[in-house]
Amino acid sequence: MADRDKNLITGSVDYYSENSADVGSMVHEMAHVIQRYNKYNDNTVWVTKGIAGWVRYFHFEPNRKPYKPTINDSYTNGYEIAVHFLNFLKSKRRDMIYYINKDLREGSYAETIYTKLMGKTLDELWEEMLST
Repeated sequence: MADRDKNLITGSVDYYSENSADVGSMVHEMAHVIQRYNKYNDNTVWVTKGIAGWVRYFHFEPNRKPYKPTINDSYTNGYEIAVHFLNFLKSKRRDMIYYINKDLREGSYAETIYTKLMGKTLDELWEEMLST
């Protein structure tokens, strides 16, 4: 777990004793320390978790694929579902994660970014991803 105010990452000794190869989970937590978003709130949790997971899966563990969402999931579930969705957005617009991260860091993130940069709402993009 990352504590962004203290630049501190803690991990369970029991978990890592049993899962010593799961270095990727620490990469995910380190991404949170690096993110240091100004306005971290309930509306941004999914995307914050998604970006940290995206770094893990597509930069640190590129041979490991995140869970593919189903109709019963939502991007707001975060983690692997958000990772998959963010990667879909990146496939449609290469610099999309960059701009989402930039707005989060500057404290100006709003869901209108998707309409502005991709011409569709967040929910429309989610539905498009599910249908492909």
